[in-house]
Amino acid sequence: MSQPAVKRQRNTEMLRAPSVRDVGMSMLLLLAGRASVLGLFPFGVAFFASCFDKSIAYLGITVLSIALMTSAGSAVLTKYLVAALLFWIYTRFRNKENLVLDAACVGGSVMVGGFVFLIYTYVGAYDILMLFVESIVTSLMYIIFKKAHGLITNRKKRTQDRAGRAYQYFCKRGCFYNGTFGNCVSV
Repeated sequence: MSQPAVKRQRNTEMLRAPSVRDVGMSMLLLLAGRASVLGLFPFGVAFFASCFDKSIAYLGITVLSIALMTSAGSAVLTKYLVAALLFWIYTRFRNKENLVLDAACVGGSVMVGGFVFLIYTYVGAYDILMLFVESIVTSLMYIIFKKAHGLITNRKKRTQDRAGRAYQYFCKRGCFYNGTFGNCVSV
């Protein structure tokens, strides 16, 4: 009697120990997670989603939690942790990477996390408007961080697109500067 064929499970990648590159990206996530605009913190979730794969995401979520606790306190922690965990769950079940779909899922996860947060802190229509703006900014920053991460990891891509590389560099630099020094605005 023959045995039934074992169905190959997809996305069964195990958790792994962090490497030196992962620790470096965690330090950048700490800075990006602390960066804020108008009291919103969309950069940490976007950086987490673009630079941490599903096997090392536990480190990214831990560092994102530390960044949010040191800059915003525990008030917004649930909002962004729900968003990061939802995106991590999404990465467990996707078949292949699609930049636009992934960006939409990052924005959608921030939207869901924001609605969970709005249950407790709803004041008015301004909160809903800022939630929509934050989800759009998170989606756009995900695309920028993802392309910049590709330039960092792939040596061949570094020499091709100089204008795009400069734009992504300055976006990342501004985000990390904001995360380091707080909400300093210089002219």
